[in-house]
Parts: sequence; structure tokens; C-alpha cells
Amino acid sequence: MTDTAPPARPTPDPRTAEARHVIGAGARLPLEVVRGEGAWVFDRGGARYLDLYGGHAVTVLGHCHPEVTRAVQEQAGRLLFYSSVTWSALRAEAAERLVRCFPPNLEKVFFVNSGSEANENALKLARRFRDRRKVITFRGGFHGRTYGAGSVTALAPYDRQHKDAVAGTIVCRWGDLDEVRAKLGGDVAAVIIEAVQSLQGCRTATREFLQGLEDLCRARAAALILDEVQTTPARCGAPSASTLFGITPHLVTTAKGIANGVPCAAVLVDKGLSETIQGPEVGSTFGGGPLAMAACAATLRVIEEGRLWERAARLGERLRERLRGVPGVVEVRGLGLLVGVVLDREAKPVQAALRERARVLVAGAADPHVLRLFPPVTIGEDELDQGLDALRDVLAGA
Repeated sequence: MTDTAPPARPTPDPRTAEARHVIGAGARLPLEVVRGEGAWVFDRGGARYLDLYGGHAVTVLGHCHPEVTRAVQEQAGRLLFYSSVTWSALRAEAAERLVRCFPPNLEKVFFVNSGSEANENALKLARRFRDRRKVITFRGGFHGRTYGAGSVTALAPYDRQHKDAVAGTIVCRWGDLDEVRAKLGGDVAAVIIEAVQSLQGCRTATREFLQGLEDLCRARAAALILDEVQTTPARCGAPSASTLFGITPHLVTTAKGIANGVPCAAVLVDKGLSETIQGPEVGSTFGGGPLAMAACAATLRVIEEGRLWERAARLGERLRERLRGVPGVVEVRGLGLLVGVVLDREAKPVQAALRERARVLVAGAADPHVLRLFPPVTIGEDELDQGLDALRDVLAGA
């Protein structure tokens, strides 16, 4: 009798398999990504797509960057997990490199796992600092889907999901310093803001507005929380939006790209505020774990040694130059390689045409007329031009 190998199991259709058990499985692009390399991803059939989406602006160094991949592989072979109950040289390196992206007052770091978790903790720290409850946020802002972070998200439909979650949220108009001045009383714990409202369509704050907010917060003893979940590291054309705009927030939250795809996030805390925190007040089982810290340290090392924020600024300007005057493009928003392209038509059909005809992936936005582009800061100029040429052709109906 000869041995025969068992027949290979057919690969299930992921759409059917996910829909059976996974909540939210309907919100998917119609493809299965199985591999990535640099600015490209590949589906199960081997088709290659230029990825200007990056899975929500996460792959700041591109897919499977060799130094990050090596660091993760080596760490996985040594120690996959232990909680922060023990010391870690990797955690120390990641924290040291991260604080160098920000103003010098932000010298303490608390590692967590996601942007929502970072914002939850920043809000908690701000509220307990002076025992105040109210928080000012801005229309169009997105800070997460969890209980507390959702309560300061003022963007439809997310603002309707948790509108009664936490009492005391005050929503102000974007860019209206006079309204903030009128509502920022002695019972307000913090003002939370994104320098770039990415999901809204990359609406970008002015230097004057952010610096005015900082002045108001300091005058009225409220904490300024800057949500840099997408702007740091390097994507905004500077080490951070804080340094780019010349402001010194009391708290900064960051996530997305800081470990180039491994779940990792952080809250950076002003030195004075950090001295009031008692050890048991903050904690996270998986936050600051070895695998995430290996990826984070490697990602930040590559960015810092290559000064890749300068590349992001240069490529962002190239992108804007190429899009100026393109028929169908009304406005280009954002900073560096965090870009919103405002169209004279609905964006969804353009997004679909780019994917299906040109094999280029881009993001949509809450504003139905905006496409968002989040290419890695390592993308080649020819690759970026290829994506922009595809957009030009689709808008022209070619």
C-alpha cells in the first residue's frame, strides 16, 4: 500500500467565514491581502496593489520593513510576552526614542495598545489632576470608539453611539478660539484636539489656533491633550505635530505607526503632571510588552537615524505640486504624507475605480468628497507618481 497525502483543504472564502462569526465583517474592501512589501500589498491570487492607505496610516515605514521585521523575529524567538511587572531594556529604549520626537516637557511615557486606550488614559489623568470633570472637544474630531474616547468624538455617526457615555463633554466649533474662551471655565479639566482631523477629511489646524489653545489652557489651569495618533512619528513632516506647530501640550497620545503595524500606543505626560501620578493609577497587561517594544524601538530608530520626517515633508510637497491644477481636485489638505484630497464629486466611486482599474488603494473619509492618502514615508518618488498618475486618469475618465 502506498502512502498518499491527504487532499488539501480548500481555502474558505474569507467574506463568508468572517461574516459567520466576526462582528463588523461587512466593512471590508473586496480583497484579501496576504502579503506586503514596502509600498505594495498582494492578494491571494498574486495581484499587486500600490498601498496608499496603509491600513489607517499605520505602515509608516511600509510593509515588512527589514529592520522592524528582524527585530520582531528575534524578539519572538527570545521572549514573546511578559507584563511590565519586570524591567525591560527594550521598553527603556523605545521610551527614550519616543520622547525625543516631542517637546522636552513631555519626558514621561505610559505604553498601551491602541489610540483609543491612549486617549482614555489621557482623559483620566487630566480629570484627576485638578479633580475636574468637563472636557472640551471639537466638531469633526475623532478620538476612538471606546466608552470615554467615544464621548469626546464629535463626528457622525460615532458621536451618536456614545453621546451619553461620560457627562461633561463640551463641543466647540473647529478653529473658533472665542467659543473656547467663553466655555473654558474653572470646571474644565482638559481640551482635546487633533492637529489634523484625519477622518473628517484631513482638516488641519492653524499654528495660531493651536498656540491660542495652549495659552488659554495654561491661563485657566486646564490640560491641553494633543491627539497625535496619526501624525507621529514623522508622517506630518516633522518628528511630531507638537514640534511642527511649536506647542507644548500637557499630554500627547500616539499610536498607529509607532511600531509599524504591531499594536502599540502611548501617552506622553508633562513632567509636572507625571509627578502627581501614583503607580497603581495606570496599568496595562499588554502595554509595553517585549514584542511591541522591539517593533517600536526599531521603527523609531530607523526614522530617527534617517531623519525620515524630512523625506515625508519633501514627498508631501511633491504630492501637492502634482495635484495642483488637476481637473476634479478642489483642494489638498493635511500635513506631510497625511493628505486629504477634496474632489468635485463623490469620492467612493473614485476610490473603487482606483482599486479595480489601477490597483491603487486609498482611504475614504467622513466627508464624502474626500480621498485620503497615507503612503509610507519610505515610498519611492516613482511609486508615488504612479499613484498620482492613476488618480489623474480616473478623474479624467481615462
